[in-house]
Amino acid sequence: MARDTGSSEPGTAAGRAASIRRTATRLNAAAIALLTNRCTTAEAAFRTLPTPQLWPLMGDPRTLHRQLYGGLFADQVVGAYRGSPAPLLQTPRRIVVTRVMAPGLRRNDPCAPPSAVGPAMQQLCDDIAKFWHMPPTALLPHLCDMTHRMFWIHPFLDGNGHVWRLTMIALARRTDLSVTPQWQVANRPYGPGFGLGLQRYSVPSRPPCQ
Repeated sequence: MARDTGSSEPGTAAGRAASIRRTATRLNAAAIALLTNRCTTAEAAFRTLPTPQLWPLMGDPRTLHRQLYGGLFADQVVGAYRGSPAPLLQTPRRIVVTRVMAPGLRRNDPCAPPSAVGPAMQQLCDDIAKFWHMPPTALLPHLCDMTHRMFWIHPFLDGNGHVWRLTMIALARRTDLSVTPQWQVANRPYGPGFGLGLQRYSVPSRPPCQ
């Protein structure tokens, strides 16, 4: 199963705006190669560095977005959330599209509207910080919840998957979980079970980490 994003804005004018945004994040072969190299380097560090050294690298998803996409996307969308003042980020709505279907999967999942992204990400970042400094016991439910929230918020115009896959390596290590080599940042390691888990997560978000 592959999951990708597309604009959910209807109409001709919105279609033109979506085309401009796609251009702002479209990568040529050289840029893709550079992104892959950055992902591979960052992944190696996140898998091997002592966990205390990882926190300055992943406390804010915008830092990782800049690390991976700096110079590759239009400047105004690098390290910036949807709903930010930049013209390309003020209005775009996003959906997650399941490109290869499997039984039980929905085709589309709507993401948070731009106006909700900033506050939702502030809460998520606060919870990541609390999670990081808790004892590494009973953290798996919070890790699952934060993953669901990140995919629903979909804060960046593009690059959300790369950022969260890198974050997940650090968060999983923080819970004393081993991270399989199949979980790679540059590639999409998602299967139908991952997609079904996201779509069927219907319980209210857990309270912030205590």
